[in-house]
Amino acid sequence: MSIYRVTDTDVLQFIQFKNSIDSEITLKFDLTLEVESNLLIRDLTQHLDVKKISFLSLYSLYNKGDLPEGVETLDFNCGVNPFPVGMVPSSVKHIYFASNESGIDMGKDHLPAGLRVLSVYDLSVNGITSLNELRFLKVLNIGLFEHPLDTPLPSTLEEVSLYRFNQPIAQGVLPQGLKSFSFGGDFNRQLCPGMLPDSLTELGLSGKVETYKDQLDQILPKSLLKIHFQYFLSPLYIGFLPEGVETIHPLYLHVNNPEILVGALPHKLKTLVFGNQRCLLHKNAIPASVTHLSLSPTFNRELIDGQDGQRLLPPNLTHLVFPGEYKKQIPRNSLPNTLKHLSLSVYKQPIEPNVLPSSIHTLNFDCALPALTANIIPPSVQKIAFSVEFATYIEPGALSSNITEISFVNVYPHPMPHGVLPPTLKKLRISCPHLADIVLPNSLTNLTLELIKDQTLHQGFLPPSLTALSLCAMGSGLNPSTLKKEYFPPTLKCLKLSQIQFALQVDMIPPTVRSLDLGLWYDKSINIHSIPPSVKFLYLPQDYDLKKLSLQSTTTIPILGQCLYSKDDSNK
Repeated sequence: MSIYRVTDTDVLQFIQFKNSIDSEITLKFDLTLEVESNLLIRDLTQHLDVKKISFLSLYSLYNKGDLPEGVETLDFNCGVNPFPVGMVPSSVKHIYFASNESGIDMGKDHLPAGLRVLSVYDLSVNGITSLNELRFLKVLNIGLFEHPLDTPLPSTLEEVSLYRFNQPIAQGVLPQGLKSFSFGGDFNRQLCPGMLPDSLTELGLSGKVETYKDQLDQILPKSLLKIHFQYFLSPLYIGFLPEGVETIHPLYLHVNNPEILVGALPHKLKTLVFGNQRCLLHKNAIPASVTHLSLSPTFNRELIDGQDGQRLLPPNLTHLVFPGEYKKQIPRNSLPNTLKHLSLSVYKQPIEPNVLPSSIHTLNFDCALPALTANIIPPSVQKIAFSVEFATYIEPGALSSNITEISFVNVYPHPMPHGVLPPTLKKLRISCPHLADIVLPNSLTNLTLELIKDQTLHQGFLPPSLTALSLCAMGSGLNPSTLKKEYFPPTLKCLKLSQIQFALQVDMIPPTVRSLDLGLWYDKSINIHSIPPSVKFLYLPQDYDLKKLSLQSTTTIPILGQCLYSKDDSNK
């Protein structure tokens, strides 16, 4: 995929190839526009096969014929002003609108007959008062719709989302082919049996249903597979939900009655994500069918029942997330041995060896121990991320040789002598006070290193196996003395330098690098001779001025970026 971006001139400003370096490149163009004045886009794109145009700012008036035929997607990121009839080419299939305080003055005549997706996020559509006019759409998303649904919606519609909606819904207006329907906000209108079609597989349910709680089992179609509770304001009664529901994401409960009784959740449920309010969870309330579970951030129950010693959590979990701080100690055998992914991001309790199941292979971890010793992290773990507050000393041998990826979200304050990082490690993200205290294994191929203050690399620090390196720095940016060819191994192919605030000099970049990324803020001039001939791709930051790059007629390096530009003396 290639993306061309243009400002208020007719200059194509950059190309970004997202294919791999050695693959055959097939050109297919998106055009991203940031314009403050009229631009004849049709003339600009007459030799390009443009499939998508994104407007990054408010645009001036475009009339019929200004936008090229053949474009399939229009994305208005910063509103529209105005939106004339005939502006949208007949080839357009998808239109997306971002926020605009006054809404959009748009009716059916503004839209082509081939349009299939219309998304108007956080907006009202001033010219559309009845959705039955849109007989060509398959997907409709409207931020604010203030008109009743009193006439049948088009049979072509498969997905409808009305984010802020509190209007009556007449019986029989929703088409039988509708697969997804969501209505948000403080919906308090009547719902009746048969109102929701049997074709629905996904439903966003909102508002107060207390008045018809006894009929809810008849109102919700048996075809439902996924439910979103959007500001659901009623207790979860037994029999509310169809037995075929497999996903509830998220589950919000009544603030005064946040109790989940045994039998209230469907027995075929597989994925359950709780909202962020208090939840009273009884033993066996979560059915055994659940494999993916994200608990409430306020969850703080014991995982083992104090009376009969049974687990609180279902037995077949493969994914478990504690999104908030869990303040109880995790006892042995409290987590199912089917668990593969565990996120325990804020946990300030001690944890004993062999407590975490040996089935886990991806772990987000925190603990309160003087030292992390052997068998606390299961030997089955392959990827581990230590949470932002993790500060426990890791003993040599505590991390098993099955681990291939480690990430420290924050500064790790302790030394890492030989044996702390496993010999199988391939990918590492780390920051530490003293680089001399870290021994990197020779298996490492990908390293993200965040340097502190004036830290610099030293010879022999990087292992000879390294092929990709990303250097970033806190505070004042990278120190120029960290870029010396002798610091880098001959295997290095990809180098990214973030927060670099000095001009590149000859011999700073190692001669083996094929891909060089100068991060998001580099604004210095570049002597092309400071870029070794091995570089095949040079990534420059957003809004980098190409006049600062001393290109020559023989330069063949592809220059990649997000918003490259160059203007002559007449500002063209």
